[in-house]
Amino acid sequence: MSTSTPATLSGIRELDFVVIVKQGADARRRLSDWRERRYLTSVAHGSIPFEGGDCWDDSTLERSAQRYVHGFLFLSDWYAEVGEDVSLLSDACEMAIEWDRRFGDRYPGPGHAASVSAGVPVMAYHDDATARRLIQLSHLMEKAGDRMSAEHHHALSDFLERTARLLATEEFYAGDNNHGLFQDLAIAKYLADVRHELDAATQEQLTDTVARRLENNLFTAFTADGVHVENSPGYHFIVALLLAVGVPVLEALQAPRAGELRQVLRGTERFATHVLRPDGTLPPLGDTKPVRWGEAALTRSYTGPGFLWSVTQGRKGTAPVDRHAVFPDAGYLVYRSSWHDLYADHCLVKAGYRSHYHHAADDIALLITSRRVPVISEAGHYGYDLKDPYVQYAYSQYAHNSVIVAGRSQPRVAGQTGGVDFQELPPTGEHDVVRVRGVNQRSAQSTWTRTVSVREPGNDHPGEGGYDGPVDYVVEDDVVLHGPSEQDYEVRWHLTPGMRAEATDGGFRILMSGGLHLADLLWTCDLPLTVSTEQGIDGPEPRGWAFPEPGKKWPSTVLVLRGRGPRLRLVTTIRTRR
Repeated sequence: MSTSTPATLSGIRELDFVVIVKQGADARRRLSDWRERRYLTSVAHGSIPFEGGDCWDDSTLERSAQRYVHGFLFLSDWYAEVGEDVSLLSDACEMAIEWDRRFGDRYPGPGHAASVSAGVPVMAYHDDATARRLIQLSHLMEKAGDRMSAEHHHALSDFLERTARLLATEEFYAGDNNHGLFQDLAIAKYLADVRHELDAATQEQLTDTVARRLENNLFTAFTADGVHVENSPGYHFIVALLLAVGVPVLEALQAPRAGELRQVLRGTERFATHVLRPDGTLPPLGDTKPVRWGEAALTRSYTGPGFLWSVTQGRKGTAPVDRHAVFPDAGYLVYRSSWHDLYADHCLVKAGYRSHYHHAADDIALLITSRRVPVISEAGHYGYDLKDPYVQYAYSQYAHNSVIVAGRSQPRVAGQTGGVDFQELPPTGEHDVVRVRGVNQRSAQSTWTRTVSVREPGNDHPGEGGYDGPVDYVVEDDVVLHGPSEQDYEVRWHLTPGMRAEATDGGFRILMSGGLHLADLLWTCDLPLTVSTEQGIDGPEPRGWAFPEPGKKWPSTVLVLRGRGPRLRLVTTIRTRR
């Protein structure tokens, strides 16, 4: 492949997609916090005192807040005014120069342990935070480089070139994952935005590194059926956006397979269309928050009529024909009772361990939403500090709709990925819409098989058109032991905060706090079961919590079925009442 020049890359408008630019009253208020108090303020992290740069050494900040300050992500609030405000521009340059003075010659080597050993803040040279820093400061140069003083311009140019060189080394490279993608797109952004002259050798090294690594990374980022491998629907959209940015970069660098990647991008739209719930939010799998994503951000990657219908809740586009989609290679089933009803049912079954990144012990778990309420939910994402008991809980099987064997959760990650199989099965009944089976063999002591059938009992033509009747989700769990003659089993069903369960013969009635009857949960089992609920249990082993966003917790009810025997055969039917 041939190399490109910075001028060639500078014409790629998609590179601006990797930068978040915030405007409006809220951004101005946060910027006022800087001007008046020297605080770096954000929605997620509150007000962080800059204190001349001491915030970079503040180990009491949460990990995400450290990433925010070391990655210079606060500049997103500054871009709208920094080009016209000489004082603000000077502040931004002085901050970058101060960071370089403190840490520029203290690179400790790759990884968390190296930073700790050298006494360098972990996020100073974190793979993703370093890429974000280069992106943010390169954008600053593009926006206002011609207004900087000669001293600031020279110092910042030197700092950014050293950062780009570091990101291009194989030692620092994060590998084939979303952090690696951000690193290479950061280098591309730098080449596009920074106007100072690069020597020919540096230019060739950086462009060739970007072309080689970016192409390979993007080809490994998605499964054969078009789903991002990192176990989290939110990251599907993030990495699809990086793919949409990466393709024109690779075309400019004349990468040989750039055209094939355009086909890959088109293939990722099907999952994106189906995984969005009827209210526009995403299921809280992996590190995904159950929030509504902005239409403008999502349509940067996808513009098909079915996706537009899904993301706008029918205001734009055309309703898709299929109401369910199976992704056997990735390990997902997504079902929807109607594309024309904002209160439709939505069910997701997840059964794939394709990457260590963002993986939780949630294999062959499922989520069900009905009438815009997550009837069968899960705890969600709490954070990344693995020493925190709530983080440990969120990643464990105890936080998901799982079967736990021998009183011990499967680990979040193992030495290698895999151990989970998934397939679509032929329907067995006249009202079956779709039937799938997941097999979890991650434990050497047992094999857990879960078969899920989605049935529309009031529909003579299941799966066709729209359906507004009750839906049966029939979940068949079968646990076979390898070794012990009998074992303890624990089956967990998570309700959304504010919901409660009333016991009935052979099951539970699931209600909103005001009494609205949403669903019934019934079961049959060949073992005697004890039934209990958990809610808001603190301590070293938390139970019964939901995390609406990282670091925040709400008590939530978990239905727990326990039994002991040589084998578990349990059939659970969850019927939504519509």
